[in-house]
Amino acid sequence: RSVKLICPSMRTEDRDKGYGVRDKKNPAPARPADSTTSGYLIVGGIALAYYAILNLLYFKKNGWPSAPGPDIWYFLAVSRGLQPLSLLDLSYWLAKPLAGLGPETAFLALNTASILLHAGSTLLVYHYLGKLLRIEPGVRLLTALFFAALPQNILPSTAFFTHFTVAQPFLILAAGRLLPW
Repeated sequence: RSVKLICPSMRTEDRDKGYGVRDKKNPAPARPADSTTSGYLIVGGIALAYYAILNLLYFKKNGWPSAPGPDIWYFLAVSRGLQPLSLLDLSYWLAKPLAGLGPETAFLALNTASILLHAGSTLLVYHYLGKLLRIEPGVRLLTALFFAALPQNILPSTAFFTHFTVAQPFLILAAGRLLPW
C-alpha cells in the first residue's frame, strides 16, 4: 500500500490518526471541528468586543481621553522623547511610532494596541489549552473567555497600557514552549 504524507512535519498524533495522509483507497479522515479557525474567530471576536465595550463604558463615565493611571501617558511621553526608556524595551518600539500623532490620536492608538495585545493573549491561552492539554473545544472557549475576564486583563486593556500588556503574550508563548508536554 502506498501512502504519501502531505505534511511530514505535522504532529505525530495527527499522523497516527491519519490526518494529512493521502491514500487512493482510503481518503484521509476529516480533522476534528476544534482544529478549524472558527474557534479562534469566536474567541478573538468575543474578546475584542468585550474589551471594546469595557472601554466605551469607561470613556462614557469618565470622559475622553481619561485613564485610571498615569502609565499610558508615560508611554505617550516616551514616544515624544520626554521620558527615558531603554531602547531594549519592546514598549519603547511600540510607543515610538506615535510621536507624530496628536495626543488624542496617540492615546487611541496605544489603547487599541493594548486591546489587541490582550485579545491576542486570550487567543494564545485558547490555542495552548488545545495543543498542550487537549481540552474539549467548549471548555477551551469558556476557559479562554474566563482568562479574558480576569482583573489583570480587564484593567490594563481599559484606557491603559503597561509593560505587563506587552509582556503577557511573550510569557504565554514562552510557557507554552517550555512546558514538557
